[in-house]
Amino acid sequence: MSRLGFIGIINSLESGIKSLKWNPGGTEWGDYYQDTNYSAEAFQHKKQVVAEFLEAVHPSSVWDLGANTGIFSRIASDRGILTISFDIDPAAVEKNYLECRRRNETSILSRSWAI
Repeated sequence: MSRLGFIGIINSLESGIKSLKWNPGGTEWGDYYQDTNYSAEAFQHKKQVVAEFLEAVHPSSVWDLGANTGIFSRIASDRGILTISFDIDPAAVEKNYLECRRRNETSILSRSWAI
């Protein structure tokens, strides 16, 4: 195969991959915050507790295990703390990733794990 033919195949594959879109949803954790039993006050209180903990500890990095879509991870990453958001649900991880891209975030990484 010629170099030009090889480059053509690579470009075609890259274009196909870039055009793939997945609208994650319909999973327990991917839609957790829409379906949660938290009251608005309890949700804000949890955010406040996380923020206060980060202020008290001053970590250089954070691992958020069971991060869902990364709402609480962003409390750390918005402070410039390197943050890895872990969740078992691929839809939650994808939503977190898409939000990272939308916000051009550089301090957060969304990852999935399997048990």
